[in-house]
Amino acid sequence: MLRHTIRIHYNDPSLLNEIKERHQGALFAFWHCDMLTIAMASYRENLYRNGAYVLASRSRDGELLARIANAFGITSIRGSSSRGGTRGFLQLKEKIENNKFVGIAVDGPRGPRFVAKSGVILLAKTTGAPIYPIACRLSRKFVANSWDRTEIPLPGSYCLINIGNPLYIPSTTSSDELAQYTHQLETTLKNLKTLKNADTQ
Repeated sequence: MLRHTIRIHYNDPSLLNEIKERHQGALFAFWHCDMLTIAMASYRENLYRNGAYVLASRSRDGELLARIANAFGITSIRGSSSRGGTRGFLQLKEKIENNKFVGIAVDGPRGPRFVAKSGVILLAKTTGAPIYPIACRLSRKFVANSWDRTEIPLPGSYCLINIGNPLYIPSTTSSDELAQYTHQLETTLKNLKTLKNADTQ
């Protein structure tokens, strides 16, 4: 299968080990275009042993994301900021409080591409869980003609998974500060997306 032909490396193996050894809930923030690659890498690292969940909208794009997630052992929770969002938020909050991992494509479900929304920041504030920002670089890929330009690794490609330092959001954070943290996360993810080595584009 495709996932067995991809060479996966990490910018900071110590952060990967930190995640592997974590027994409490955590949030993972990424761009919508990286969902497939991150799902494959996480599956290979057995990060779902205690249960992992992803927020998928009720749209056509959300259905595709849910199918990708389910194929790699991730349970999808349907909802978004516009349709079923409150229910989805409460379900994700419950999963985190039960020490599960939760992933959110922060520019989904309909973009704009590479513009983060505040939902993951609010979840982190509410639960106290850290946010691990993650982005990918691929040496060989197919780029879909979709709003997010989904990146599909080609067989034999080299994949660099860039993990950022965990971001904690204090429970006392104000609305203005939430916007600042959202911008900080967006900047971090953009920077991680540009990180590369000699083997990646």
